Amino acid sequence: MTASFPRTGVGAAFRKGGVGAAMITLFRDNGAIDAPAMARLGRWLLANGCDFLLLFGTTGEGPSLSASERVDALRDMIAEGLPADRIVAGAGCAALPDTVMLTAAVGELGCAGALIVPPFFFRQATQAGLRDYLDQVLMGTRSAQTPIALYHIPEMAGLGYDDDVIAALMADHPGRIRGIKDSTGDAAHAAGWAKRFSDVAVYAGDDHIIRAVLVAGGAGPMTATAGLAPALVAEVTAAAQRDPLAAPAQEDRLSRLWLEVILAVPVTEAVKQIFAHVTGDPRWLRMRAPLRPLESAVAEATVARFQGLDDGSIARAIKGIPAIFST
Repeated sequence: MTASFPRTGVGAAFRKGGVGAAMITLFRDNGAIDAPAMARLGRWLLANGCDFLLLFGTTGEGPSLSASERVDALRDMIAEGLPADRIVAGAGCAALPDTVMLTAAVGELGCAGALIVPPFFFRQATQAGLRDYLDQVLMGTRSAQTPIALYHIPEMAGLGYDDDVIAALMADHPGRIRGIKDSTGDAAHAAGWAKRFSDVAVYAGDDHIIRAVLVAGGAGPMTATAGLAPALVAEVTAAAQRDPLAAPAQEDRLSRLWLEVILAVPVTEAVKQIFAHVTGDPRWLRMRAPLRPLESAVAEATVARFQGLDDGSIARAIKGIPAIFST
């Protein structure tokens, strides 16, 4: 029986206290995106603590996926019963026309929003140029009215958003910028944005700064860890909301899971390795080149660190996932 989820509009993805899973992308043996499997995994994440899903971000190998296959996969996942209004889709591409097309499609499909990473490769581009890029994306998607979240991850993109560009885009396009994902890992930076841009949902891209972001008025987490251990991330987020001054034991476990296990190696590879180990199913390890599974010694060390931190609840939950793969 397929789980049903109430339609919540944009609010599920862009409200204080929301938990977003930066979800891995699953592939078939022929290298194509396995949309039915992703829909099944997405429904499990939503049923176990997540308010919305981020598809095709960094963890989801977004830069390795073409704009057209992302659109096709989104359409197929929605047809498989994944609620569109619980989806934020990574839509940033190196080529401006691809970003415009993909962002418009995200809105037309009824998704909660599009996450836009700065165009990568041209790392010496100016902030004025970045503003031009986003301005054209926003103007080119006016008919679709796609809600936009800005993805700040300069370590990977080579270029990030500065405060003035964000403020200018918000002023020039009222109501279109609905969120910001700060993946710098810098608690003070993310909290500063949560305070300055209080009209948008500022998300922590790193689990160890969830409390700092919430205390500053931010939205909560949008992380790879939520795509692996949704109940744990939801528990820590709820605890931080109830008592901003407390730091429960589960918060330390979550921070260590992120910093010492997932972030200690490439993130996508770490998450897929843990799923594969716990389920005993190597199909979780399928990736789009140039990514490859962790080398055996690194994989064993990653699993050992995970097992040392897990109290058993994460592994039990993963083992309880209904069959994901059909091929």
